[in-house]
Amino acid sequence: MEKLSNEMLRNKYIAEHINDINKLFDASLNRAGYDFLLQLEEVAHKKCEEWCDHGYSDQEREAYEKYIFGLICDVLDIEGHEAIIFNGDPRGFTLKICSAFVRDAKSNIYRDMGGFGIFAPDFAYLKHPITNDEVA
Repeated sequence: MEKLSNEMLRNKYIAEHINDINKLFDASLNRAGYDFLLQLEEVAHKKCEEWCDHGYSDQEREAYEKYIFGLICDVLDIEGHEAIIFNGDPRGFTLKICSAFVRDAKSNIYRDMGGFGIFAPDFAYLKHPITNDEVA
């Protein structure tokens, strides 16, 4: 059996994640769309950090969430969905999928510790080779 490189394994996980999102939302996400979601996650996360440092109004947050939800729906090619969540806590992922929706769908999608599905995990731990020195 051939051992997969970290990059091959990361690509495999991303492909599986794209399939999971497509099944959950009856969507048509592809790799380019996933890469866009990765960028969107980064931008939304930075906005949450900014809000944490400087505050925000309810209207500002509502408008920003609506904008982000619109972009997510566009890239998934869906009309909208109540399971899309914008997490304002910058200590974790920002773009999430409602835990009850993930649970009820019996999905194996990538989740956080709270059971929320994650739209765009970067699988960063696979971006860099692991050496024997790093293994405990």
